[in-house]
Amino acid sequence: MHKNNQYGPYRLLLFWVTLFILSLPRGASALTASADAVKTSPLVSSLQAGSSLPSSPGPSWPVPQTEAKVLPRTLDDLEEQADDLPPIVRPSPEEIREKIVLEYKELEKALHPGSAVSYDLPIVINEQVEYFIDYFQSKIRKRFSLWMARSTRYIPMMKKILNEHGLPEDLIYLAMIESGFSSKAYSRAHAAGIWQFIRETGNRYGLKTTSWVDERKDPIKSTQAAAKHLSDLFNRFGSWYLAAAGYNAGEGKITRALALYNAQNFWEISADHCHYVKDETKQYVPKMIAAALIAKEPQKYGFANIPYQPPFSYEEVDLPGAVELKAVAAACGVDVETLVDLNPELKRWVTPPGVSSYSLRIPIGTKDRVMEHYAELTKPKPVITYAEHKVRKGERLAAIARRYGVQAGLITRANRLSGPRSLKPGLVLLIPQKGFHPASFSMDADEEDLRPKGSEKGAPNHPSLKTTAHKSPPSLKEKEEALSRIRYKVKKGDTLAAIAERFDVRIPLLKKWNPKSGDKIMAGSILNLFVDKSPTEKNGRSDQGRVIHPQRKSKTEGGSPIKQVLYTVKRGDSLFEIAQRFNTTPNQIRTWNKMSSKEHIRPGDKLSLKIKRNGLEKI
Repeated sequence: MHKNNQYGPYRLLLFWVTLFILSLPRGASALTASADAVKTSPLVSSLQAGSSLPSSPGPSWPVPQTEAKVLPRTLDDLEEQADDLPPIVRPSPEEIREKIVLEYKELEKALHPGSAVSYDLPIVINEQVEYFIDYFQSKIRKRFSLWMARSTRYIPMMKKILNEHGLPEDLIYLAMIESGFSSKAYSRAHAAGIWQFIRETGNRYGLKTTSWVDERKDPIKSTQAAAKHLSDLFNRFGSWYLAAAGYNAGEGKITRALALYNAQNFWEISADHCHYVKDETKQYVPKMIAAALIAKEPQKYGFANIPYQPPFSYEEVDLPGAVELKAVAAACGVDVETLVDLNPELKRWVTPPGVSSYSLRIPIGTKDRVMEHYAELTKPKPVITYAEHKVRKGERLAAIARRYGVQAGLITRANRLSGPRSLKPGLVLLIPQKGFHPASFSMDADEEDLRPKGSEKGAPNHPSLKTTAHKSPPSLKEKEEALSRIRYKVKKGDTLAAIAERFDVRIPLLKKWNPKSGDKIMAGSILNLFVDKSPTEKNGRSDQGRVIHPQRKSKTEGGSPIKQVLYTVKRGDSLFEIAQRFNTTPNQIRTWNKMSSKEHIRPGDKLSLKIKRNGLEKI
């Protein structure tokens, strides 16, 4: 038997005493009820009729002589005596409830004198909670142990912020089931950070998400935002359980669920017959309760020897934008991973370019070293521009690099990509612009190394261009002398990307030169192009503004005959990418292979292509 069973009678006694107190009638109604009971009793009826008290059978015992008391003989005498009594003053239900809670806590302390565990959220233990206690103990025991080990790193900071906003401290266990206290957590719904904010909700509570920072991953800023969000949810629902459910599913979803089922609390909308709320939300509160119970008493639930992490501690130094973390780490005498761990909001291992001041967290005791190298760290660097590219499904890094005229390795280092598999649809890449100036017409600058001087090969670095000479930008007259304008007639199947690739120009420039065309071009329309006076088309030639396409050339040009090859479609290939690779168009490939516009290619398909022999050597 359990040790606590010996206290069962005390709990039962407390329950019946509480029930009796709450069932008592109020004030005058008590006297009325008592009078009605007296009127209907057999004893009073017999007294009113003048009969004597019924005698009981059995032996007669000697009665001790005591002072005689005058008892009420009739109902009128009873009412007169009741009028002489002081009025009954009954406390309010709130006072009774507070008194019962205090007495229950005192009883709990008496039953468990050695226990110091307390909760400032309501704790309900039911089948769902017991299920997740067992789930954390058995199925994900190692993972939950890791969560508890991380918890001590952030709990002191989180409790302080929650107290400043007047919120229960036990809300920290909401973060535990959201992310396991990991600032690197990222969900399928694109929620990020310890508190798992999606971009829209994060923006609503002041968390910025740019190409350089993601404040949802900052433990302090995200906790402040979560405190504001939870406070708003509680003010809306008046229940912490409903507030937690709203944090998971959204306040609108919970509001509609309460109205749909005419419910008043979380357990009613999470019942088995309520299908409007998803299972994830139904399990959310039981998970939070189970996590709180285990985390507060780990040994009781079989978790021992947890390697708890030290609290999150740091000091700050103000630095300008575009300062690399690697340089700061060298000044501090620590590795760069230490700074990345203290500043998880930084996406590129560099302070955000363009800001006048940024507060960077550094290990305690290293600020003096940083200030010694402050002049070197803040030395002005060349201004670099970047293009943003959102990865589409099926795109490969090589195709993106060709589109922007840079090496794939530069894009990899600039975005800290681990490999081709890290290139996922929706990812926004920063593309270094090789000394590109917005007013320039041609991009003839040589490709430059993005790695700063003295850096090790292969180490992740901030993509800052190393310039060898600083020349003033050419005047407009010089540009006109260096460039020639041609008019290009768009043909069926042409795209902006294909034309830009063919003439070695950038798509933004094409749009700038032809503002009326926009993102879509129509067959037969005329585009203005500014190219070198020498022949500029990659695989054709320019003859007084008349462009000759590669597919219109003779079969022998400069000793490079056309050769027909059979290409096997690979996973991730698209017609557009294959056309770019072989300097042709998707429509031309369809014509060669007698494909309709509705047909799609699949991995393993064979495509017949007609290309120049020297084109094969480049592939």
